[in-house]
Amino acid sequence: MASTTVSRASRNGSRPDPIYALVAGLYACALLAPLGLITLAESVTDIAVFTFGGFALVAVVTAVAGCAAARISGLAVEIGRHRRLWALWAAPGVLFMSLIVGAETGVAPWTVDSVVGWSLLGMVAGMLLGGLLMMMSRTRYANAQLSDLTDAAQWEGWLPRRRRRIVNAVTVVGCLCVPAGIVAEELGGYEWGFILGQMIFTVALVADRGRPHGRTYRVSEAGLVVEHAFSRRLRLWSSFTGYTRSEDVLYLHTAQWWRPTIRCDTDEINEIDRVTDALGTHLSGSDC
Repeated sequence: MASTTVSRASRNGSRPDPIYALVAGLYACALLAPLGLITLAESVTDIAVFTFGGFALVAVVTAVAGCAAARISGLAVEIGRHRRLWALWAAPGVLFMSLIVGAETGVAPWTVDSVVGWSLLGMVAGMLLGGLLMMMSRTRYANAQLSDLTDAAQWEGWLPRRRRRIVNAVTVVGCLCVPAGIVAEELGGYEWGFILGQMIFTVALVADRGRPHGRTYRVSEAGLVVEHAFSRRLRLWSSFTGYTRSEDVLYLHTAQWWRPTIRCDTDEINEIDRVTDALGTHLSGSDC
């Protein structure tokens, strides 16, 4: 099954669409342009020259990288099939944090003042564009795999109601922690208040986004298709160990320990028997 999936992806030799090429160009710009801007900031004192040079650098890098991406046949599909696609999101953070540390320790040939601002900008822009590029690559890979396949079953997946209430409560508390941290820092003098509030908010945000928000699950020969908003992801059957159906929850057990089990409220699933029958053709299942 896996070899069939890979071969189908390899045969899809279409070039990336203009939107994908543009995002790829902007992503490359977010990685490379800050390096040039840091160098310009060190050597150019005239603000007009720096501004013109900066805009020219951004335009050239984006155009060259975007045009190069648009000419590579099957680029989006090839990127989308890799399991370590998260590296697109992580690379800007690693790169620019290394630059900041290098400037602080004197290893990098630039001053800290020149490095920090542009590195933070490149990190934020790169991680946002990397996440977008990751989502677009997965969607195009899934589209290539599913172009000639039909679905055996599909359903709308929601967390069980009790867990949904818990996640909602955690999200609300996390949102309240940010203003509470600001108040603690400004009025109480606790400098760590805002940082702690941000950390709790980040954990709450991850918990909120990690749950099924009305995602559509589709059973196909290639794997389990997960659709949400404008994105689509294909998860191969080899990434699951089986499924379990209880009175109120359908569990899809993942093979990797770091991936959470998919839990769906059975009351929200139409034709639950058809869904479990379709899953049973690819996974071992049990009732509890």
